Order: sequence, then C-alpha cells, then structure tokens
Amino acid sequence: MDTSIEYPVAQWPDSLDIPLKESEEVVSIDLKNDLPEDPQDLTTLLVEEQSDKEHWLTIAASYCNNGKVKEGVKLAEQALDHFSGKQTASIHTFLTWAYLRLARSTAGTEEEKNANLSMAEKNVIEASKQDPTWIGNRLATVELYFQRGMYDRALEYTDIFIKSVQNEDKSTGSSHKPNIMFVMMRAKLMYIKKNYSGALRLFQELLLLNPTLVPDPRIGIGMCFWHLKDRSMAITAWERSVEISGKDSVASILVLLGKFHNSLTTSTNDEMFKKSFSEAMLDLDTLFQKTGPHPVLLALLQMYFYMKQNYDKVIAIYENKILPKSGMISNQILSETAFWTGRAYYAQGDYRKAFNHFQEALKKNEDNLLAKVGLGQSQVKNNLVEESILTFENIYQNNESLQEINYILGLLYASKCFNDTIKANANELKKFTEKAIQFLEKYVHLTKSKGNQMVITKAYLVLSELYEIKNQYKQSIELLQKAIEQLKIQENDVPLELLNNLGCFYFVVGEYSSAQSLFEEAAKKVESQSTKKITLDYNIARVLEETDKGKSHDIYSAILSESPDYISARVRDIHLKFINNPEDNLKDEIKSLLDNHVSNAEIRAFYVWYLKKLGKTSEHEMSEHSKETLVKYDSHDLYALISLANLYVAIARDQKKITRNSKDANKPIESYLKATQLYQKAIQVDPLNIFAAQGLAIIFAENKRYGQALEVFRKIRDSLDNQSVHINLGHCLADMREYSKAIENYEIALNRFDNPKSKPLLLNLLARCWYLRALKEKSLSAVQKALAYAKQALDLELSKKNSKMVTSYQYNVALLEFQVAELMRRSSPKERTMADLEASVEGLEHGITLFRELLESKLNVVPSEQLEQRIQLGETTMKKALERSIEDQKAYELEITAKMENARKVLEEQRELEAQRDAQLREEEKKKSEKLAEEYRKLQEEAQRLIQERAAQEEEVDDEQNDDEDFAQEGDGNEKPAKKGKKGKRKAESEEKSPKRKRRRGGKKIIEEDDEENEDEDVDEKMSDEANGESKKRRSRPISKEFIEDSDEEANFTDDAEVEAEADSEPEHEQEQEQEQEQEQELKDDSEPKQDGEPRAETSPETNGEA
Repeated sequence: MDTSIEYPVAQWPDSLDIPLKESEEVVSIDLKNDLPEDPQDLTTLLVEEQSDKEHWLTIAASYCNNGKVKEGVKLAEQALDHFSGKQTASIHTFLTWAYLRLARSTAGTEEEKNANLSMAEKNVIEASKQDPTWIGNRLATVELYFQRGMYDRALEYTDIFIKSVQNEDKSTGSSHKPNIMFVMMRAKLMYIKKNYSGALRLFQELLLLNPTLVPDPRIGIGMCFWHLKDRSMAITAWERSVEISGKDSVASILVLLGKFHNSLTTSTNDEMFKKSFSEAMLDLDTLFQKTGPHPVLLALLQMYFYMKQNYDKVIAIYENKILPKSGMISNQILSETAFWTGRAYYAQGDYRKAFNHFQEALKKNEDNLLAKVGLGQSQVKNNLVEESILTFENIYQNNESLQEINYILGLLYASKCFNDTIKANANELKKFTEKAIQFLEKYVHLTKSKGNQMVITKAYLVLSELYEIKNQYKQSIELLQKAIEQLKIQENDVPLELLNNLGCFYFVVGEYSSAQSLFEEAAKKVESQSTKKITLDYNIARVLEETDKGKSHDIYSAILSESPDYISARVRDIHLKFINNPEDNLKDEIKSLLDNHVSNAEIRAFYVWYLKKLGKTSEHEMSEHSKETLVKYDSHDLYALISLANLYVAIARDQKKITRNSKDANKPIESYLKATQLYQKAIQVDPLNIFAAQGLAIIFAENKRYGQALEVFRKIRDSLDNQSVHINLGHCLADMREYSKAIENYEIALNRFDNPKSKPLLLNLLARCWYLRALKEKSLSAVQKALAYAKQALDLELSKKNSKMVTSYQYNVALLEFQVAELMRRSSPKERTMADLEASVEGLEHGITLFRELLESKLNVVPSEQLEQRIQLGETTMKKALERSIEDQKAYELEITAKMENARKVLEEQRELEAQRDAQLREEEKKKSEKLAEEYRKLQEEAQRLIQERAAQEEEVDDEQNDDEDFAQEGDGNEKPAKKGKKGKRKAESEEKSPKRKRRRGGKKIIEEDDEENEDEDVDEKMSDEANGESKKRRSRPISKEFIEDSDEEANFTDDAEVEAEADSEPEHEQEQEQEQEQEQELKDDSEPKQDGEPRAETSPETNGEA
C-alpha cells in the first residue's frame, strides 16, 4: 500500500471551548476525560450561554464515542427543546444514528432493539422532512431497513439514492465519485442476498477507494471468497486485515474459524489433526480472554465441549449465554448454536428436545445442512419414518452427491421393504426396493470414487438382502463377498452369520461345494451343543443331500439324537429315505409326525408333496388336506395355495381330454378359474412368488393367451434361471409359430442345464419345432435337422429301461424319414445330389422298418390302419418315385459333368490367349522404353550442342559491341558522315547478322519438328529445357541499333515468332512472357511510322523482348 496517499479519516476534537456570553472568556471542556456522568450539568451551561447547535452535537457525539450512547441521546433530545425549524434537522439525524447504534448493540434484548429501531425511524422521518436530500438521512434510511431485515427494500433504496447522487453531480457539472458508505451498504446487501461474486467486486472496489476504511473491506472480501469455495484466499484476506488493523476482533475470529476448518478438513492423519486442532484451541482461548464471550467464540466452545462429550456444558452455553442475548445475535450464529445444542440432546437420547432444537436452527437459517440432517435423524428416532424420508429427499434435491444422504435414504427405504405391511403390496415393495438399491449403490460408488474412504459394511449387507427380495441371488453373493473382503482388510473377524448367509445363497444357486465350505468355516467359530452349531450342522447335511446322501443321513440322525424336536431335520431325513427307496411306504411315518404336530406348516406341506408323488390315487386326499390347511390353520399358507392350484390345473387338463366334444366343455374353464384364484391369492401373500406366477402363465398359455403368458414367463426368467422356464417359453413361441425363437429357448434349456432326465424330451421338442419350421418354410435342410434331433432323442430313450416314450420317438423318426424322402423326390436336380437320394432311400427303408415294428408291437401310438397305409405307400409309390428320381439325377449329373468339362477347356484356352497377349504387350513395352531412352539421349546431345552454340554467339555479340563502341569513339573527332552512308552501313550490318539469326531459328525448329513427330517426347523435352535452364536465363539479347528517322525516342522490339516459340518450349514462364508481349505491343504502338515512305524498325534475333 502506498503510504504517501492520505485518505479521509473522521477526526473528533479532544476538547471544546464554549464562549461565555457576558465576557470574552471561554469554558474549556475535555471531551475525553472530563465529561460528567449526567449530561444535565452541561445542558445548563449550554442553555445559559445560548451555545450553537454544533456545540450540543459535538458534546453528544463525544458521549457516543466514549461508549455512552444513551447519555449522548439524552443530551441531543434536550437540544431539540431549544432549537426549531431547519436547525433540528441535523439533531434528528444524529438521534437516528444513535438509536441505530443502540439497536445494533449486543447488550440489549429483542424488545429494546425494536424500541430503538422505532425511535430511529421516527427521527429519520423528521430529519428527512427538514432536509430530504442530505446523504446522512439517506444512509440512515437504508441502515434502518437493513437492521429490520428488509434487505430487498434496503437494496432498492440504495440503488435509488446512488442514481440520485449521480444525477445531482451531472446537473452541477461536478465529477462523480462513488460514495463509500453507499458502496459498503450495497456490498453488504448483495452478500446477504447470496450474490457473492457481485459483493466481492464491490468490496474490492471499496479497498481500492480507501484501503484504510473501517470496517476493513478485506473482511467482506474474505467472506465472499469463503462462500465461493476459495478457502485459502479467504483466510489470506482475513490475515491481512489482522495485520493492518491489529485490533479487529472480527478478522481475528474469522482467521480462527479458518484454522478450525483446516484442522477438520485438511488433516491427513491423527497426529496432524491433533496438532492443528490444539493450536486452534489455544488461539480460541487467547481470543476469548481478549474479546470476552463473543457469540462466534461461544459456538466454537460448544463444538469443543461436544467433542469432549461434555453435553451439559454445550446446553448450558446455549441457554445461559446465547438465549439471553439472542436479539442481538445474527441468525446464522443462532442457527449454529441451536444445532450443537440439538446434537447434545440427541447424544443424551432426548430425541424430542433434539428435534425441537434442530427445528429452531432451521428457523434461523433454512440453509443449515447439518441441522436438516439432524432433524431427519431425530424424526427416525421418534418413529416418524415417512417424515424423515421427506426431509432427506428435500436435502437430496440439492445435494445428490453427498454420500451420507444417499446412505441414509437407502437405509430408510430398505426398512420399508423389510416391513410386512409393505411386502403385501407388490407395487409398493418393488418401488421401495428399487429406490433403496439406487441410493445404496450410489453411496457405494461415491465412496469408492473418493479413493481414501471405505464403504460401510452395512451398506453391502442391506444391498444383499434387497437383491434377495428380488430373487437375484448372484448379486447377493457378490455383495456379501465384498463385505467379507472389507472386514478382512480392516482385520476384523468375519461373523459366522455372514458366512452362513453366504453359504445359503451358494446353495440356492447350486454351488454346493462353496456352500459346504462356508458352513464348515462358520461351524468352527461356534461351540458344540449350541443352537447355532445345530443349525450349521443342519445346513451342512442339507448340502450333502446333493453329493453324499449317506453322510447327510448320519448328520440328521446326530441332530435328532441331540434335539428330537428339530422338525426340519426329521422332515429332511424322511425325504432322504423316500429318495433312496421310492417304493417304501412312508405314509404312516409322515402321518404320525403330522398327528404330533398337526399345525406345523412345514410338515403339512411335506405331506402334500408326498401325496403328490404317490400319483393320481392320492389326488383327492391331497386336495382335502390342502383345503384343511387353508381353512383351519393358515389361509395364507403359500405351499397349500400353490399345491391346490396345481391340482386344479391337472384336473382341468384331464377334463379337456374327456370333455372335448361333450356338453361338459365348461368344466375345464371352471377348474382353470379356481386355479387362477389360488395363484392370485398366493401372489397377494408373496408378490415375488415365482411359482405362483409361473402357474398363472401356464394357464394363460393353455387357454391360448400367449402374449400374456410370454410376458409373465419373461419376468420369471429374469428372477429364476430354471430349465422349466425356458421350456415353457419355447412352448409359447412354438404355438405362436415363432419357430426360430422357440428353437433358441429349447437349445438354451438343453445346453445350459445338464439334466439327463429331460434331455430326450428337449431333443424331441427341438425335432418337432424344426419339423414345423420346415413345413412353414418348405425347407429340406430343416427337415433333416429335425430328423437328426429325433434320432438323438430315440437313442437316449432306448438306453433307458422300460421307457414308455420309445414308441412315440420311433414313430417320430419314421415319419421324418418318410418326409425327407418325399421332399427329396420333389426337389429339383439342382437342389439335391446323388448321395442325398441314396441316403433318402436308406432312410425310407429305415422308416418302413420302424413302422413295421410299431405295427407288430400293437401299441396304440397311432391306429394300425394308418401304419399299414404308410408302409404300403413307402414300399410302392415312394420307392418307385425315388428310383425314377435317381435315374433322372444320374442323367442330370452326367450332363452337368460334360458341360463342366467343356467349360474347363474353354477357360484354359482363354487363359493361354491371355498369357500370350500379356507376353506380347510386355515385349512391346520393352521396345518402346528402349526407343524412348535412345531419343532422350539424342535430345540431350542436341541440347548440349545448342548450349555451346549459344555461348559462342554471345561471345561474338560481345566482340561486336566492343567494336561499335571503339568506332563511336573514333568518330567523335571527325566530321559527321552523310546520311546515305549511315543507312548503307546499317544495312550491311543487318545482312551480316541475318545468317546468325537463321541458324538460331533453325536450331529451334529442330526441337519443334521433333515435338510434332512424337507427342510422348514432351516430357523428355521439358527435362532438356530444365537442364538448359541456366544457360537460357543467362542469355541476353542486344538492343537493335536501328532507329526511325525524325524520331527523338528510342524503341526496343521483340520478334513475335520467337516469343511464341519460347512460350511453347518454356510453359513455366508463360505469365512472364505475356507481360513481355504486352510491353512489346505498347512499344510498337508508340513507334508506329508517321510516313508511308519511312522504313520500319527490324528486331534483332537476340532481342529478349524487354523494354
């Protein structure tokens, strides 16, 4: 800062001399030290001596400067009793500012503040009546609106007053200078309106106008930088303000706040934080000792005591220090202190008081983000979940990338998903599940993107549960694995519950070895004979059912010996017995177990399953048992609902076969309706039950509502990766005649799931679908594929013992063999080969053999009459037709072979001719190249000769010019020769030079004639010209010595023919030669002879055309 510049500073006198009215003496008053406590004493003096108004105001202002504002106000009000009219204007202005200062003081209450503002308003109105244009009154008006919180009105008046001042300066013709106080007020208002960029420009303007201004503009500059996220610049500005002012407590407090912020945000380790935070606390203590209980320092102390878990102290500071002076404290500081008080109550478990204080904090500052978060958390603790979701959703709108908000919202929505009431509503459950997953996955992504933070383990666990609700078990597995990896990184012990859940998910997806290892690892973490150990042993036995049934049975037996009432273990043990020996009668054992636990849903469901395995003989008992479960025990039992619905579907299928052409055709529809109602009820109980959904889709498909069935099956496929889903999709698509898509689904079911039992069925379905596609597209290759699949299905079925499907597959193969033979017979010779026909004959024989076997077996696959007809058709008509086709094919192939041989010979001859032509062309090209090379060599020699001739000519011309110069020198001393003699001499010189000119043109002509003989030599000529370029450029043509009589001007001319020749030989200089020709034409026009008898000038062959 330039210290030589002096800025205006208000100077108040230290003393005041009051002249006495009746003498020349004066009374001197010390305005700093000797002002009486009661201004009444001075009032008597001023009244008696009839002092000027300025004396009154000077003393009143001195009271205010000494911190006795009320005394100054009292004295000024007494002055109003002794002055009137316009003299009171300045007194009212003084009172306005004094009352505004009292209102801004932190010593009063809210009521006192409002009373002082009212008095300030009253006085500014009176002052404005007397002097409305004085700047002090205008500033007081704006300050009054500012202190009342009417910022828009204050900003409006500020702009009006600034414009009026500018207009006054224009009218008076004086230069306009910004009023610092108005600029200051406008900067403060823009800051409050959160226009930080605009406020920053104004504060910087103030700093330029007066760097020593009080209050320091650097404080405002730092505040603007802070809100513009440039923390370092803000702290630098405040530190500079402290340097300059030295005693400015506001700047010191702001610097302290910056230190606390840096300690909390920039510390990279505990030691660094401890050091920086301790230094900030020491500065806080020092500053507190200097300035006293400043509200900002009290808020910092609240934070410190909260971190020390001294919650009572936090609350005491707010109630004893902050609240009594709340009217004098800014809303932002009140909001901050109320927030820390709310946190203290929250930590103490008093959530209602915490809720109230967070609300109070938001009333004072609605942008207090931490107060909003605290409010939402206290709502959760007060069981106001819906309200808390709304609170955090509002926060999320402006803080989408805030990790904590995404995490909290994810947990809140997840809690609703785990609520039984929400689970009953499929749409609500789906909506909340998607939202919970969305927020939690975003939280995980944001946390990982930070690079230096770890995801909260609970986020992975909750996400795993949410994906379990959606039946997406693979995602659940991935999330639990991440949780385990993170716990290992943190060197924390992995809970056995986590291992057990992960093992269950692996079991569901069929990865039994992984599930077993996890269960065994979890079992090592628990003591024997405990409930958790029994549960883990049960899970291990459950896995071993798929790999080692004997060991699984032993574990179940051990569990039952320790805990005989473990129903699940007993049910699984009976199930193993049935799997090992399906012929054993276990009905009595299951019935006995059911009688002992008649209301146990698991046993009742198992009994229904067993009855279903017994076949149709137990359908009635199964139906009655399921109805009993729903009526007596649990009307929402899912297994009973779905089992009974499946039974009605089976009944409907049987009824369709029986009542196809009878009067009872509506019975199947009634059964389907009952099944639909049961499935729908099951879905109401469990909206994500895929078995009920699949049952509905099957009903749709069997009633030819394929579109609805496909929609449901595709949704099921997304949740259940099961072979039956793909098979059902294939059935629907095949019935819709979309055979390509149907084949795709059948192949997925065949290749993805290694199920030997269903493989023959799938191969047969593929054969059927390819056959239907062949009929639609009339494709022989499609029928052949169908035959290949049918043969594979038959081979697999023959490998089974006592298979009932062998005859059906045999009929399919035979039918396709006949179909291939028929299509082969009808195809054109171009589309088939001899081998195909022979193979079709063999296939026909195989088909006839299969039909005979079926006829002999007397199994009612198809009527025997049809079999006999097909055998007869194959042995007579089809065989003969194939024999004729074979003869035709032989003739066609022989003809084709002959044509191919002729074509091959013609092609070879063409190739030989092409080879000869190519050789001849190469020879011609070779000769032409040699000829061109020879001509090029000759041209090079000719060019070299011409260069030498040109050099000789130039030497001769130089000699002649020298002779002419000598001759001219000799003639200077003699008499002037006669005119006739001079003409004769020129003529002689011209005759002597003419042979040289002819020789030059002859040389040029040789080149031109060569060009005419062969246009291809242009390239060689150009190369020659380039080689001779330097000699041509060096060539100069002497100016002709001839002139025109009676002309004072000398003229130079160019041989036009020579210029054209040069243009032909040197195209690269075309533009230069055109300019030369234009100059020649101008010279010829100027030198045109005036008399017919005068001879015209001739141009020398060496002239280069330059004027």
